[in-house]
Amino acid sequence: MLGWQAAAFQCQARDRWIGWSWILRRQRLHLLANNARFLILPGESFPNLASRILALNLHRLSADWQSVYGHPIVLAETFVESPRFTGACYRAANWVDVGWTKGFARRPGGGYVHHGQPKRLLLFPLHPQAHIWLAQP
Repeated sequence: MLGWQAAAFQCQARDRWIGWSWILRRQRLHLLANNARFLILPGESFPNLASRILALNLHRLSADWQSVYGHPIVLAETFVESPRFTGACYRAANWVDVGWTKGFARRPGGGYVHHGQPKRLLLFPLHPQAHIWLAQP
């Protein structure tokens, strides 16, 4: 199972890597997607299955997003709950490890709550110029 959703509204490590201001983030956040779920059920195992699934999915993500939402995606993000998970499949699929979150979660009614469990942030540019495009005025 592989699921995508809108990107996190703010994440300091991601915003620093892109190099954008809060104004540009507000204008261009829709060009990012968050890999919210990735699950391979136990059973038979195949070499490199997880990284292969990620690569195939990322290859078509922007076109699929364009057909549903009317705009492309140029950067994918995901959060890995360490030490529970290693994120090895993401690294094998060439995702970039850009740092840690601060351990906050968004509340359903609005605002944020500190849960004290920072996560690793990994990014995958869907185009080599992604961070340049996102940061340009």
